[in-house]
Amino acid sequence: MTRELVAEKLGARIAHQREHGFSVWALDLRESGTLIGAVGLQQLEGTDEIESAWLVARLHWGKGLATEAARASLTLGFERFQLPRILAATLPENIASIRVMEKLGMSRVENITRRGLEHVCYVAMPSETL
Repeated sequence: MTRELVAEKLGARIAHQREHGFSVWALDLRESGTLIGAVGLQQLEGTDEIESAWLVARLHWGKGLATEAARASLTLGFERFQLPRILAATLPENIASIRVMEKLGMSRVENITRRGLEHVCYVAMPSETL
């Protein structure tokens, strides 16, 4: 990514945080502070729905970090912001993210189209997850 694109994306995250009180944040390893990805909540583009989002560097896959971080963001959404539900969506071939959604206790709902591509969609309700 160019510096300009990074600045644009960061500006959008900051604006989202100011408007909603939450956003997608950096995901660091506790032990070292090393940046390994991003996790948080964001408005699902083109809707009023809130989405749980995560991205973890491949080197750190299979350690439960995405599940742990996503669980914390769901807890924040339900307990602090009293959200009625939170969605998560991914491409059908992203089996790792689908497994995270299932580990979180999310339920599969109808697929959605996003950026012209069909995505598998799961939903979390406050009483069903965590």
